Amino acid sequence: MKAHSATPEAVTAVAEKGFAEKRFWASLKLRRKARRGGSGDSQARRGGSGDSQKGAMSLELALLVIVVLGALMLVTATWRMGQTRGEVRDVAAEAARAASLRQSASAARQAAIDAAHAVLDRSSLTCVDLSVAPDVSNLRPGGSVSVTIRCDTNLEDLVLLRMPGKVRFETTSIEVVDRRRGGR
Repeated sequence: MKAHSATPEAVTAVAEKGFAEKRFWASLKLRRKARRGGSGDSQARRGGSGDSQKGAMSLELALLVIVVLGALMLVTATWRMGQTRGEVRDVAAEAARAASLRQSASAARQAAIDAAHAVLDRSSLTCVDLSVAPDVSNLRPGGSVSVTIRCDTNLEDLVLLRMPGKVRFETTSIEVVDRRRGGR
């Protein structure tokens, strides 16, 4: 049997081909690792230092802070609107109670208006336009008196954001006239 002998040129060509294949697969592996967010050494080979990821994280944190602050302001605005609605309801209830204790219709109307203004003076609510509408048509022992309050207030008074515009709160309260004290 005759042994094959390889020439030095053939050996060099095979070695170079094997080295080129290894280099190709190594570079492919590095590219895949970089796409998946590989280690810092692959970033160093590409010339990056990870600053772009730090910048993206800072941006995400800033956006998160803005969203959280916006949500807190919305919750505060909703809470303040509910509180104001409750204050208007209290004004209507006090006015109806004051009207139900009077003997005549004119005195009941005036008592409702005076009571509404007195309660508003004590509260933190500021009405730009206030309407007190007492209904004393059923003012008699065992009857009822109703008072409707309409209060327009500026949104800048309600919300910390200093929003322009007005909002109207309207509520009606009904009070039964006492059989022994009120009515004609």
